[in-house]
Amino acid sequence: MDELVKQANGVWYHKGEKRLANRDVLQFLYSDAYSNSKSFSRCCLHNDINSKLMVMIIAFVEFHAYPAHRHDWKDESYLIIDGSCEYIEYTPSGQIAMTQYLTVGDIYYNSGRSFHQLNPCSERLGLIECTTGPISNQCLEYL
Repeated sequence: MDELVKQANGVWYHKGEKRLANRDVLQFLYSDAYSNSKSFSRCCLHNDINSKLMVMIIAFVEFHAYPAHRHDWKDESYLIIDGSCEYIEYTPSGQIAMTQYLTVGDIYYNSGRSFHQLNPCSERLGLIECTTGPISNQCLEYL
């Protein structure tokens, strides 16, 4: 994994000439997620925070669910490549508005700009997330 450069805890950038995210990269991220304090790890395939298209392979372990949040300035999509999860959207008051079960091969396009969360149904969850950039100075809003 010489082509992966650590940017921060749980954040890696792929600096190889060919940006291939395969099973080896996913296994590397799972190992990193088990050893870091976040219980998830990501590998960014885009160049940097100023890229217009951002593609990340993300590994979650130990049923870790990132807190429900929203960002009203961008859309994102998820392709499940390992494990399964439930995509959950919430009302502003925290009530569940809808759920969608996702498993390997499923793609979900999140354009609702509502509070949302991926809740793993398996001990390990691997996915590819695509979103628009550059990264905004706007803060995520948490439920």
